[in-house]
Amino acid sequence: MEHALNITLFSQVLFLTLAVGLIFQYFRLPTIIGYVLAGIIIGPGFLQLAGDGQSVQTLAELGILVLMFMLGLELDISKFRKSLKSALGIAIGLLVLSAAVTYALSFVFHWPPSLVIILSFMTALSSTAVAVSFLRSMNLLQSQEGGLAVGILIAQDILVVPMLLVVGTLDSGLNVRSFFELGIALGAVAIILFAIFEFATHPQWIRWLERIVSKGVSQPALAAIVLCFGAAALSGSLGLSAAFGAFAAGLLLGNIGTVGSSYRSAIEPIHDILVMVFFISIGLVLDVSFAMAHWFEILVLVLVVSILKIFGTAALLMVGGYDRSQALRLGSILGHIGEFAFIIAALGLADGMLSSDQYQLILTVIAVSLIFSPLWTRIVCGSKSFAPQKA
Repeated sequence: MEHALNITLFSQVLFLTLAVGLIFQYFRLPTIIGYVLAGIIIGPGFLQLAGDGQSVQTLAELGILVLMFMLGLELDISKFRKSLKSALGIAIGLLVLSAAVTYALSFVFHWPPSLVIILSFMTALSSTAVAVSFLRSMNLLQSQEGGLAVGILIAQDILVVPMLLVVGTLDSGLNVRSFFELGIALGAVAIILFAIFEFATHPQWIRWLERIVSKGVSQPALAAIVLCFGAAALSGSLGLSAAFGAFAAGLLLGNIGTVGSSYRSAIEPIHDILVMVFFISIGLVLDVSFAMAHWFEILVLVLVVSILKIFGTAALLMVGGYDRSQALRLGSILGHIGEFAFIIAALGLADGMLSSDQYQLILTVIAVSLIFSPLWTRIVCGSKSFAPQKA
């Protein structure tokens, strides 16, 4: 009877999540926020369908690894090289701006250094899924602007890897030893990424490894999952981030001939389910009463983040030679906080760098930023830019 009840509750959770996701998709809002909202509804504050959420949280941790693995699989190194310099420069420039503004705000809100670091990281990131949907609806995805925007998004996603290492290494505090360990970890990451990028420039090496990987692999979904979790475990045992191991494995496999495309198509359904569970888990721990009690601080942060990202990105683009209208358009498309900020915040909480109140503050700011992202883009670009494309 207990098992039947669990199946019933599980079915209710899935149905509610699907319904909320479809509603958000109909109104052209980020679906991931629909999943977060579904988590809030089924969580302890409302329907209490998910219990303590421990099993959901375990699946969510697996979802993080699959998300990073899929990110690596989708990164085409040969295409990214063309916009590497400008995209990486803008992404790093935005990170520097975020750090400066966050540090200035810390004197107003009395934030500790650990919170300043995590806020700087999260405000420098945008959602690839949300931004690409904007570009597609505005018929810009295949344009030069769209190519640069995608390059910036990829550069930001790559920066997630050292960000996770920083958060994971500095959990013991800001001291000489932690900075030394961080330097070693970042050096190891740089060497591994350089080796993968260098490998991708030698077709004969790619063909050789493709023959090895493809031989005897009749179940690509199982092979992809094993390689993802195996690389994550190896990376974690070496003192690096488990998420980095999953990303590095995906990056390597994604640039080996047809292996990457077969793995992507095979693992995509698993990826979609685990990522959905990850965002549901965010909603389970998001405290609505906390958001209402701290609405002013949240409002200020969302406004500062939006202004910083829209106009900061536009300023960096104008320095790079883009005219003002193009720069503002791309700035508005990238003017929100991305889903990887949830991962950074979750790691910060797990490592003790964030208190529960600070974690709630960050979760709420990210969620509100994503919810209002279509509004900022419509204000800057105009509602006609979002007309449905002809089939």
